[in-house]
Amino acid sequence: MIDDINHTKDVRQKIFEMAKPFDVHVTGIFFDFDVYRCIAQNSKREKPLPDAAIGRRNKELEPPSKDEGFDYIQTLDENFRL
Repeated sequence: MIDDINHTKDVRQKIFEMAKPFDVHVTGIFFDFDVYRCIAQNSKREKPLPDAAIGRRNKELEPPSKDEGFDYIQTLDENFRL
């Protein structure tokens, strides 16, 4: 399991390259949340990230797509609906 932001295709491509020799199925879970909710949730963390860092990642965000190599992508909205 890889648990990280993995917010761009380039970052995810490195993961696919590592997984390829093992012939594994790759599932992506995409949390499709509003950036303001992310900032609000972040403020509750023990060590919150700067709001600007969250905003920057949001601007760089490239949602996952099956053409990258995912076998399955599960998208959850802010209410955790499928």
